[in-house]
Amino acid sequence: MTEAKKLVLTFENDHGKSSLLTLVKFKEPVDAAKVKATIAVIAQSQIFVTKEGFHTYTTPAST
Repeated sequence: MTEAKKLVLTFENDHGKSSLLTLVKFKEPVDAAKVKATIAVIAQSQIFVTKEGFHTYTTPAST
């Protein structure tokens, strides 16, 4: 059995701890420059928030 490919993006959250965003569907081949730009946009947008109001993906850690 073949394991499905995953793209794992690593961030720091509001508490300075690692927070992972795992994608199972993505366009291949993966362009590193586009991934880096996308990680920056996700962090800047601050659209992922916990029910307590903390941002999940604050600072990009994947490069």
